[in-house]
Amino acid sequence: MTAPQDLRPLVAICVPCGDRVHQEFMQCIWALGRGARNHRQGLASAQSSIIVNGRNQCVAAAQEMKADYLFFADSDMTFPYKIVDALLAHQKDIVGCTYVRRGPPFDNLGHTKREADMKKTSGLVEMSHMPTGLLLINMKVFEKFKRPYFRLEANEEYEITNGEDMIFSRMANERGFSIWCDLDLSMECAHLYQYALRPNDLAVRAQVEHYKKGGAFEMPNLKKAANG
Repeated sequence: MTAPQDLRPLVAICVPCGDRVHQEFMQCIWALGRGARNHRQGLASAQSSIIVNGRNQCVAAAQEMKADYLFFADSDMTFPYKIVDALLAHQKDIVGCTYVRRGPPFDNLGHTKREADMKKTSGLVEMSHMPTGLLLINMKVFEKFKRPYFRLEANEEYEITNGEDMIFSRMANERGFSIWCDLDLSMECAHLYQYALRPNDLAVRAQVEHYKKGGAFEMPNLKKAANG
């Protein structure tokens, strides 16, 4: 008599990282494995100083293990143990959590597709683009892409480089995939960072205190981009 087949979806937990990860992140990874109920897990990590290379290596590893889904868990994030099961329950091809930018203006990353959803703090909302640090992707999505799946590009108009998450979101939209954000789960996630404040760096110290009190922030060199 053969053992019953486990029909739960296989999710590749993918960690693109450098040579170190945060201790708080490792606690979350441990809990993630212990807390899996409605899915099976595989683990893939890709060590690279170039994030797009790490992400593409992770996709290749997920394809090799024949995963049904890929979940990016960036090594500077913390998240609840239930996050993968909760995201799978939405039955979306691309769904994840947003989180706070690690520097000024300390805003939530990503952008809602509808302006009316911008002030929401709960529920599932459709996004025009999402950060990739906590993102669940159905592996069939990559069948519509050409390699490399994640890439950078220069924006000469604003003299910046567009991030791989924004480019991936744009290409997914162009291929007919919608992108979603679970706002309730997002409230349970955190973006880890460390500021080096020196005693004689009064300007930086004043800036940090300003943001702690909810002060506004403007970046003149990006004002044109922000205003569209």
